[in-house]
Amino acid sequence: MKNYKWEIIGYEILLLVIIFLALFVPNILARIGLSIILPIYAIILHFIMKKRNSNSIYQHQVVILMIIFALIYIAIFYILGFHFGFLRSKIIFSIQTILKLIIPLTIIIVFSEIIRKYFLSQEIYIGKKRINLSHILAYIISVLVELVICSVIYNLNNLNNLDNFLMALGFVFFASLSCNLLYHYISFRYNSKAVIFFRLITTIYIYLIPITSNIPIFFQSFIRIIYPYIIYIILEKMYSKGDFTYSYQEKKHTLISNTILCISMIFLTMLISCQFYFGIIVIGSRSMTGTINKGDAVIFEKYINQNIQKGQIIIFEKDGVQTVHRIYDIKKVNGEIRYYTKGDANKNNDKGYIIKKDINGVVLLRIKYVGYPTLWFRKLFE
Repeated sequence: MKNYKWEIIGYEILLLVIIFLALFVPNILARIGLSIILPIYAIILHFIMKKRNSNSIYQHQVVILMIIFALIYIAIFYILGFHFGFLRSKIIFSIQTILKLIIPLTIIIVFSEIIRKYFLSQEIYIGKKRINLSHILAYIISVLVELVICSVIYNLNNLNNLDNFLMALGFVFFASLSCNLLYHYISFRYNSKAVIFFRLITTIYIYLIPITSNIPIFFQSFIRIIYPYIIYIILEKMYSKGDFTYSYQEKKHTLISNTILCISMIFLTMLISCQFYFGIIVIGSRSMTGTINKGDAVIFEKYINQNIQKGQIIIFEKDGVQTVHRIYDIKKVNGEIRYYTKGDANKNNDKGYIIKKDINGVVLLRIKYVGYPTLWFRKLFE
């Protein structure tokens, strides 16, 4: 196989920029634009790049297995629907749905995987050392494509809106990282057809079935992060011995790194969602300066009727505003416990008082500076 031509880097970077820009235009323009651009790109790559043939003897078995995994994935969502409830789909299956959604998304998925396969077949050598630059760029491109598709599925419209951007970052981005690690692994080692079938089934089904499960988006993200890792483990157990020859150290390193990445993404998603026992919130004011500064983030324990004492820093919501302040006094009036709060940097106490139902959490840990990107994004969008 020929060595990678450095000119191809330009094609990869150009495609990366195009898909990145597609994130910030209305959904209809993004999906139509990419459904035109990606096939053209795939045709160009067909003539300028040589694709590596897969050496796996399990190609067909993996295709069938990934179809089964896709059906199990759908079944999981509908089984969970008995707990979270069901909703009637907002999009009715029709000719218009086929033309405006199903066909463009199908084209984007199919040709993005063809392009991924071409990029994964390339190698760069500096001296005798191989670097997988094309693999890295292909991964970034694939994650961006997944974000475009998810923005259509979750109806984020476009990412010029701050709330949409933060939702994409917190609930879609980490899941896309996890999914594309699996897609990269399967496409490189087995067959891109297996990935195409899996993605088509798990993406298009929502437009074909009139009833959907009312699962919160954070829970969907949790599943989309952990499920690819489960598939990866199963494929490794079933087919790794008879496939490519990897050293024990390479397999061990890949398994450890993927496990750490998967656990990290799950943990971050759980924190950002604030729906589990622990959560994270960014500080956007200077009322606690000296103790907790603007741009810091705090990890908090969800309030479930714990014993709260004077001096503790809590998160509470009053008049629709979420605040992180310290309790300076507690009084019991007519059987009702009232908490009086104050920001450490404020001269005056907070007006009025709060009660138990206003408290969302108790601050456990401060993390310096990590909230600044969120504040910068907020300022940018404003």
